[in-house]
Amino acid sequence: MVDFRSYTHDLMVATIHSMLGTSLVHARDFWVAHPISRTTGEQDGEPFIAAWNSDTPQPSDDDVRKHFLENEYELRAAHIRRYRDEALSNSDGRADAPTDAPEFAKAKAAAWAEYRAALRDVTNQAGFPFDITWPALPA
Repeated sequence: MVDFRSYTHDLMVATIHSMLGTSLVHARDFWVAHPISRTTGEQDGEPFIAAWNSDTPQPSDDDVRKHFLENEYELRAAHIRRYRDEALSNSDGRADAPTDAPEFAKAKAAAWAEYRAALRDVTNQAGFPFDITWPALPA
């Protein structure tokens, strides 16, 4: 049994893409869901295929889970890199300040540069890809 706190909706989507290719689009060709606790609002069970709207044969939830377990390191690493790359993309340009900018603007740009460096170093953390400490956004 996979610990549902570590086998998330996003990882199931990534696993389906790994199995069947990325031409299948989540929320168009298939939908993945997971139960939510009424008390905590957090995931409260394993993800599952909620709907399949593709001519590609649907894998069973058990087959997807098995593929995830067999390829967990690679799937987690790719998922973290995608998240990291998106965070880098969302912070593009924030680490730059003109040479004549006020000191507060230069300091803010320096904080963003440190954040971006920490994002790039996420894959070098000792626990990668199972235990990640994400850097905090600059204030």
